[in-house]
Amino acid sequence: MPHWDDLAFDLESIPFPVSMTDGENRFVRVNRAFERMYGWRQAELIGQSPRMLTPQDVSETFLRRLDRATAAGGWHGRLLNRTRTGRKFETFLATHTLHPHPGTAASPSRLGMACRAGNETALLAALLQALAESASPKSPVLPPPPSRARTRLGRRRERPP
Repeated sequence: MPHWDDLAFDLESIPFPVSMTDGENRFVRVNRAFERMYGWRQAELIGQSPRMLTPQDVSETFLRRLDRATAAGGWHGRLLNRTRTGRKFETFLATHTLHPHPGTAASPSRLGMACRAGNETALLAALLQALAESASPKSPVLPPPPSRARTRLGRRRERPP
């Protein structure tokens, strides 16, 4: 099982938004590509929930399913996000749970990688290149995202008046 402190590649080497959250799903780190895409600086995000990136019209049920799937190992699919200015856009998100070394008091962390919808192949290629360039025996081999991915946007349905 991959451990988050074994990540031998630098998150900055990936030209797509990458974030890490703690066991309580609060940001602990983001790369510069994340800052550019969403408009927030890392210092503003530390300790905040990724839910701050989610428009209000995304259903809570969808977000709970995404959280459960990530905690169970990983999730990938498309969803709506929003920038600091409130602009909504469709994104592809892949998440993965990273476990601490056995015997440590740390809780599992989550790694999230995103790109604008339609750029999934480029995101995967960038991740694979970063892993290959790390050339470290400590490099984790991240499994492919689970096949149970949700591709719905998770929007709340409007009820007729």
